[in-house]
Amino acid sequence: MLKNLFILLGLLATVGIGYYLFVIEDQALRSGNADVVSDAEQESRDFLRRLEEIQRIEIQTEVLTDPRFNNRVDYSRAVPTIPAGRENPFVPATDSN
Repeated sequence: MLKNLFILLGLLATVGIGYYLFVIEDQALRSGNADVVSDAEQESRDFLRRLEEIQRIEIQTEVLTDPRFNNRVDYSRAVPTIPAGRENPFVPATDSN
């Protein structure tokens, strides 16, 4: 009789824990999910507003076709290629002294 009582109490405890985990927690997550959705919607609206502002910007490229911009002189020099290091760095270096 006592053994059956412990089994019955264990089953009731398991059902109670299962109810709490799957039903009550699920309802709490659903109500909290509305806040997440509204935050995501607000961020989406902000993103779309900023995107629209950026797309309204018109870039004027007349300066790139100006002769003063295109007639510049290139003063750069080519960098000479100098061999560096040795063919086999693992061979001991010989002293020429």
